[in-house]
Amino acid sequence: MTVHAVFLGDPTRVALLYNQQSYDLIALDIHMPVMNGFDVMAALSDSYPNEFIPIIVLTADEDNYTRDLALASGARDFIRKPFNHREVLLRFRKLS
Repeated sequence: MTVHAVFLGDPTRVALLYNQQSYDLIALDIHMPVMNGFDVMAALSDSYPNEFIPIIVLTADEDNYTRDLALASGARDFIRKPFNHREVLLRFRKLS
């Protein structure tokens, strides 16, 4: 299995890069500068309404409201920080 990872410090570029090349998986934090993870998921959903975009949310938020909102906003999975690296890899493989 070959992995090509792209790390972005600017969440406003996610939809633009996805437009240039679709990705097998997007790992997304909720709390980011300029644009939060919910905004990124909304932008992707607006741009690609009929496309399955595999998004996993990784966040330090521990409340169920954030998890439920992330899943309702388009996330396919939700992992709370701190996380077990082996669990993250298993979940990544499940979606990609």
